[in-house]
Amino acid sequence: MLRKSYWASAGLLFAAVVVFLVVRFTAANRHPDAAMASSIVSSVQQSAPHEPPPPLRISAAQLYTEYDRNAVAANDEFAGRTLEVSGKILSAAHASGGMTRLRIAVDQYGLNDIEARIADDTDAPLKKGQSVTLVCTDLSRAQGSLTLDRCSMAPAD
Repeated sequence: MLRKSYWASAGLLFAAVVVFLVVRFTAANRHPDAAMASSIVSSVQQSAPHEPPPPLRISAAQLYTEYDRNAVAANDEFAGRTLEVSGKILSAAHASGGMTRLRIAVDQYGLNDIEARIADDTDAPLKKGQSVTLVCTDLSRAQGSLTLDRCSMAPAD
């Protein structure tokens, strides 16, 4: 008989532990903070999508000067941002991949420039000496040269 009561007691103890754990985890999932967290997540998902900030307006000369002064600080400020860059065209040429490569002047002598790549499907004629404003989403710097990529003509104000 001693054996039967031992196994019966062990079985009851095991069952009590299982019931305790089930109740504990069920109560934890019904905690008010958990309910509040799930309602916050659902309200964030239902809210309007975040609008990107407007493009940063800067002249080609200012952009070049910032990188010339301190490339690290300028990269921290401009990298990853959409830029609206204005300047005068030094030259325009078709490049591979359906792109037009523009050289934008940064000084009055045309000794320094910024390269910009714009899609060939632009309707605007691009001529030397013409003032342009480009909206560019990618900026890179290699061996002292600045390149603006993924550019398009800025809409007229």
